[in-house]
Amino acid sequence: MARETQSNKNAYKANQATSDDYSEMGYDRRHLNPSSFQCGEGRIATFALTNAAPMDPCFNRIQWGTWENTLRTFLRDTLASDGGSATVYIVTGTVPNENLRIPQSEISEDSGRVSVLSQIWTTVCYKHRFIDRKSFSFGYMGENKP
Repeated sequence: MARETQSNKNAYKANQATSDDYSEMGYDRRHLNPSSFQCGEGRIATFALTNAAPMDPCFNRIQWGTWENTLRTFLRDTLASDGGSATVYIVTGTVPNENLRIPQSEISEDSGRVSVLSQIWTTVCYKHRFIDRKSFSFGYMGENKP
């Protein structure tokens, strides 16, 4: 994973958001794969902008942040009670808001490069290795507004 620099920023702009797209725009960069769910190099990789989505700060820090903390605690405790005999799969995605894009302040012709999400969702599959009745799945969705 290469860090964004002034010299490579224009090359990145062709395919993904850059830090300038989020600068002073009023949105938080929310990790789709939360860093707190990872460790080591996996945690470092979560800071790539391809793992980010623009969120309303209130929704991000309060509602969605609470859901993520609750999920992490629940899964950690459930895995511990099962002696680590399960595998957890988590998938998170977004629904783009067709009418709302982040303008870019740096260059006016680059405005509107990043779609703001209208909703975010997460699905969880907990697969117990030995006891099928201990396996479960669920999902939740949130609307990106205060």
